Amino acid sequence: MPTNQTSTAVLSDILKHYDPDVCVEQFNLVNPIAGAISDFQVLGQPVKASGNNMVFVEDGDEANATGIVITKEKRDFTSSETTTDKYAILMRGPCVIVDDHLPANDINGDAFTIATLVTAYKTALAPIRVAETSPKTDTQTT
Repeated sequence: MPTNQTSTAVLSDILKHYDPDVCVEQFNLVNPIAGAISDFQVLGQPVKASGNNMVFVEDGDEANATGIVITKEKRDFTSSETTTDKYAILMRGPCVIVDDHLPANDINGDAFTIATLVTAYKTALAPIRVAETSPKTDTQTT
């Protein structure tokens, strides 16, 4: 049974700016795998449309990500489950995300290609800006 290996526990680590009235929609989430998942943190997970629901993006499918789950919740999923609860999904900009804090792994525990996710977000969530985790500083010598 895979578990989520995302260390992000705070929305502001991922998302620095957004307007919830403009950028967010509510959807049911779908577990895309034929297996149960335990203690899975949905915050920050990339999703894509599946009918009227959103399905978690898996490794290799990052280019098709169209949203980011911004609800903080750890939960168990049964095999191929569609949730009855709605989750907040960032669906459009304007927004600022921090790529260093996007989840490193998918629902199976496989590594995402973060650069591909960011490219998909730049298209799907436009206008979007990707922020650096640590601002660069200039040093001055005298």
